[in-house]
Amino acid sequence: TPTGTHRLLLQGFITARELEQAGEIAGSFAETLMLSYPDTVYVRFRNRGAVRVGGEYVIFKTVKRVDHPSKGGTAGYLTHFLGKAKVIAIGPETVTAQITDTWDEIHRGDLIGPANEDLRLKVAQRPNGRTLDGVVLEMLVPYLTMVGEHQLVLVDRGSGDGIQVGNTFTVVRRQDLGGTLMDPKGGQDKRWPEESIATCMVVDVKDRACTCLMTRSIREVVRGDRMVMKAGQGASASR
Repeated sequence: TPTGTHRLLLQGFITARELEQAGEIAGSFAETLMLSYPDTVYVRFRNRGAVRVGGEYVIFKTVKRVDHPSKGGTAGYLTHFLGKAKVIAIGPETVTAQITDTWDEIHRGDLIGPANEDLRLKVAQRPNGRTLDGVVLEMLVPYLTMVGEHQLVLVDRGSGDGIQVGNTFTVVRRQDLGGTLMDPKGGQDKRWPEESIATCMVVDVKDRACTCLMTRSIREVVRGDRMVMKAGQGASASR
């Protein structure tokens, strides 16, 4: 693999609109409660008109709603990918799909959406095209409250802000570290110089959010931390 290239199986993030458009596994001819390859499932979609025979879908469940730490409002939902399925028939009430890949337990009631994300991503760094600020929305593993290298975080900037896969963010703080043990990002004060505590690379982009892989960390990153993208940075690793 080239330097600066990363592969990973993505924990997911979907927007509220994508969740609305997802189908739901309503039933299966399988006799078991737990479904897996090569079981067929019956799926209910709100818009069956967009479904095509042979279409590939990812099976997932939502694990946590993500709200913006400072602005409020729902940014989307963390998801856990369970497997993949291919549409084999479209009926008057339901769509029949066959499970083609199983990564975790699949059950009736789980959700199904277009497999437009490359779940095993191969990402190489690219230079940043712009300078902008962002905020850490959430950790992609929901029980973690702080993360270090090789973990995934969600940032409140996306393709609508000009973000591209391979761009890099730096996590910055301005603080006097005395008394910040209980709140790692506490005590922010513009009088102090900006210190870089971590860097991350964008591996997946939505309209108003992106998933970032932590590539370097000298302190653990928390929800609400400030991210900075600087134009021209990130080019050296891809030369």
